[in-house]
Amino acid sequence: MVNIGAHLGAGRRSGTLVQLAYDYEFWMNNPDLSPRIRAAMKRTDVTYISTSGAVTKMLREIGTEPYATVTAGLEDGEFSVDLPIHSRTHVVGFPLRSEPAKDMPTMFAAASLIRHAIPHVTFTCFGGAVGLRVPEGIVTRGRMSQTELRAFYNQCSVFVLSSRHEGWGLPGT
Repeated sequence: MVNIGAHLGAGRRSGTLVQLAYDYEFWMNNPDLSPRIRAAMKRTDVTYISTSGAVTKMLREIGTEPYATVTAGLEDGEFSVDLPIHSRTHVVGFPLRSEPAKDMPTMFAAASLIRHAIPHVTFTCFGGAVGLRVPEGIVTRGRMSQTELRAFYNQCSVFVLSSRHEGWGLPGT
């Protein structure tokens, strides 16, 4: 939650209290916390800004109309095809993330099946996953800059996003 107004002194403020609502995956995967989330998102002294169409839907289900929906965007030309797909080697790329909704077990199982059928395929991932064991033979590249990500995407002949839920879905975009 962010107070975009300046504090004027003890107990006083100006401006509007604004909350950026982002965690749709948290809402979807924690039904036991649903009553607390619902109560927190119905405060009348807070203006809510949604970060995706899915979050807007979630807020409306709760009974809160967001003031605005501000989606993540990509700068024009930031990512594009530099190397035609038919010119690339057999590389399958994916983001590596430890949140349960990102479904790395399914990605790892798929990699094993594909590698069994097509042994010369390379699997490469970026990002990080705390406490997650990456199977042997999968190349991990860690966190990458935008320039490095662009080069990464242009090396992949296939990109996989195994998530069950995505807030903004920038890797897939």
